[in-house]
Amino acid sequence: MPVQAESRAIVVPDDYPTITAAIGNATNGNKILVRSGTYNEQSLKTNMSISLIGEDTASTIVNLTPPIVNFTVMGQYVGTGYDAAIEFHADNIVISGLTVNCYGGIAIFGNHVILMGNGISNYEGNWIHVNGNYETISNNTLNVVTDVQCSYSGVSANTGTGSIAISNWGSCNSVFYNNMSGSIGGATLSSSNLYYGNIVNGGKGMYAKEKDILVNNTITNCNWGVNLERGCNSIVVGNSITNNYGPGLTTDGLNNTFYANYVANNWIGIQVATYSELHSANFTVYDNDFVNNKVQAQVNVVNQKNYWYYGEQGVPWSDNWNYSKEGNYWSDYLSRYPNATEVDASGIGNIPYIVGGGEQGNCPLVNPFDISSINIQLPTWANITLPSPLQTPSFPPAPSPSPSPSPTPSPSPSLSPTATPPDAEPKPFPTAPVAAASAALVGIIGVGLFVYFKTRKR
Repeated sequence: MPVQAESRAIVVPDDYPTITAAIGNATNGNKILVRSGTYNEQSLKTNMSISLIGEDTASTIVNLTPPIVNFTVMGQYVGTGYDAAIEFHADNIVISGLTVNCYGGIAIFGNHVILMGNGISNYEGNWIHVNGNYETISNNTLNVVTDVQCSYSGVSANTGTGSIAISNWGSCNSVFYNNMSGSIGGATLSSSNLYYGNIVNGGKGMYAKEKDILVNNTITNCNWGVNLERGCNSIVVGNSITNNYGPGLTTDGLNNTFYANYVANNWIGIQVATYSELHSANFTVYDNDFVNNKVQAQVNVVNQKNYWYYGEQGVPWSDNWNYSKEGNYWSDYLSRYPNATEVDASGIGNIPYIVGGGEQGNCPLVNPFDISSINIQLPTWANITLPSPLQTPSFPPAPSPSPSPSPTPSPSPSLSPTATPPDAEPKPFPTAPVAAASAALVGIIGVGLFVYFKTRKR
């Protein structure tokens, strides 16, 4: 049995030559320290609460190629694909300081999981699934879709080409200060999540679902800005949404609020869509700056009782000229309505802005709204404090290789002066042959079906 380098710690490759072997011999609470190097292994699986920590993210590289397996859903065969590259079922898992390149998905089931300071790429586009509560996913480079099926968790300061999605009843999560080029937002049945201060540049954009809050995010050069397809009771406030190839704001649900967003140079400023049976009803849009969008507003439904200003709702414009209400700033307002004037120095124009679909933007602002003046009160469960970095583990000194003993030379035979040497020419000193081992990576071609990784309970 190898001697552990320190109490409750295992060092790879000092104690075990592979990470797989180290995990297989770990018990609850073990810390597995992985020295810098490249580790080509098949898959990593455990039901133990362990910490797997690399010596340095850039130089501790783990390449995983799990086997091809058959997948079934509800007992029915659906196809073949790579097995999980990483599958951990335990609370208090820590994975840090590794660069992981893998085929197959990564699945972590447990509470209080910490995934911090890693670089993760997936060759087949599979997802990372994290399932549990009170997780910390921070400061990773994520070149893969990360599916967070969690509640009361923090997803922060991650970067990369991948996406971050909160799904499957995930709620009360704080997703903040991430910088991704894929997408960020809610999916399926998630609700009541906060998305704060994120950047999405050059990807798809951001999503919201049920009772989500999107605050101070920057979405630029994406397919869209913020999309509330089938989203209800969500709040989108203080975001910068610019230079996107589709709509800056899309609403396709009920009771959503869009407040104090800067929406500029998009193909469409705001789109009221009809993707679902909800018909985009009863939303409120006010104090937004719609600036130089190719189409400022596109309304694809008719007379759904939406409100394009803030104030007492349900009172027709013609019956209530209360200019304490505030609408939106439209950069083409005065050029589109040259006869419009400001009413009583109120900052409100006297002609409504027609948005389409039988609706009009009442109380339009003559001047841009000062978005920097807003003060957002976050929900009590929200937490936008970056987690403390993990304490750098103390690696023991690398063991020195034992020197090979020098062979004892045989004594030379005594020759008399007249003796004839046994060979006229001396033979060269014999050298030990050296064997070189090589490994070939076999590429597997023809996987035609991507299969969603079936969640397995611990």
